[in-house]
Amino acid sequence: MPLAGKEAGLKPWPQHPRLREGEALSSWLVRIADANGVTLRCLCRQLCPEREALREPLDRRPAQDFVEALAARTLTSHDAIHRATIWSLFPAMIIEQAPLFGHQYWVLPLSQFSRQGGGQQFCPDCLAEEDTCHYQMAWRLGFVTACGRHRRLLEDVCPSCGRAKTLVGGTSHVQLPRAMDALTRCLHCGCGFREAAGSGHRFTKAPSILDGHALSMQETLASALEHGTAPLPGLGMGFSNLLFQGVRQVLKLLLADRRKGRIQATVRRILGAAEPILPWGDKHLPSHFELLNIRNRHALMGVAGWLLESWPTRFVEVIREAGVPLKDLVDGGRNDLPFWYLDVVRQHFCVAHAPWRAPGTPLAEKKGSYKLLANRKTSGRLSERERRLDFIREHPDLAGNLKALAKAMRKAGLYSERTQVATITQSLPSLVGAATRRDEWWRCAGTPVSPVDRPSSRSVLAPAAAS
Repeated sequence: MPLAGKEAGLKPWPQHPRLREGEALSSWLVRIADANGVTLRCLCRQLCPEREALREPLDRRPAQDFVEALAARTLTSHDAIHRATIWSLFPAMIIEQAPLFGHQYWVLPLSQFSRQGGGQQFCPDCLAEEDTCHYQMAWRLGFVTACGRHRRLLEDVCPSCGRAKTLVGGTSHVQLPRAMDALTRCLHCGCGFREAAGSGHRFTKAPSILDGHALSMQETLASALEHGTAPLPGLGMGFSNLLFQGVRQVLKLLLADRRKGRIQATVRRILGAAEPILPWGDKHLPSHFELLNIRNRHALMGVAGWLLESWPTRFVEVIREAGVPLKDLVDGGRNDLPFWYLDVVRQHFCVAHAPWRAPGTPLAEKKGSYKLLANRKTSGRLSERERRLDFIREHPDLAGNLKALAKAMRKAGLYSERTQVATITQSLPSLVGAATRRDEWWRCAGTPVSPVDRPSSRSVLAPAAAS
């Protein structure tokens, strides 16, 4: 794309440092302001005089007029500026269009835009080593919790006062001589982050099991962002957004368990850990992964990586022992769950794939397994639906007369005698439609194929059309 700006009548600034590879847009703006001897607020007013640009999420998706003015002032192409925003990563992480404001999967909210969560993540060792320090765009992503170069946990608060780190848009409570000091000092107490190099939580040459899995999971997701493809658990290479959706669902399972702690107890027993793995002591712990502090997110990434390592054997073992209900596994029947995750749920946790439905299973074993499954709250609901669908398939002559079908099903004990026929009749059209289709949503796993030939994750739960 050609350089923009001459037609807009904007002259380039005297100094415009080169945008570094992987640098966040806000970090680049701070370096430009420092090179020209002005404040960041003054710099942004030159770009957008009619509004306060610092109140906008610049790292996520800046406004088009802001990008055009910045490209003219710095003689930089629009594509290069676009690559410095998180917006350029969204196609690899999700399918839906990301909102400009508000909560977004995998993107960490900053303190000036959200009352929850930490601040801007940073690595003190990286800031101390480089002459021209900068903040990486990857530090704004929730799954990035460690610095692979220095093998240490990132920081998101000031080591001295414990306040959230704010890069742009915050109010400085101390006098900073240079705009560059916003990158290396705390705006609340003035503590220098470079002095914290060498401290913090570090990973040894032989890190713990969960630390190693957290680092491995971070590297896998980072590679998926870069290439757009990733190895899907239990399958071959696939689109990267399918991996992000599945990992996101596993993290939601762990977060949903934060009150009862069933999954944590199972993982601790298998690993033989004496100390709690997930610090679920706070009653007001956020329900979103991106709103957790960096240590909690690192622990969650470690457990998720450990569960996905030998997929699906370890996942099935932990979920069964923990007694996680089916509604949590499918997240209420959401349509964006990937097929590699749904296949395992259908095959191991749905009644339609239970052993008692196998043709060669003895009758006594079928009845015993059926009774055991029917006593479970979630599986009992699904098994009742299966019995109703079987009854409709066995009586095709009644499918055209819903009132007669409702009376027959109530007489067969599929509905309570107190249930009115009109109430049953209202629910029968959906049941008749499901019975006439070849597969229902929990049965349409099929044979794994390449991602190009596979239907999109949005349509995986849709029932197959009758042939």
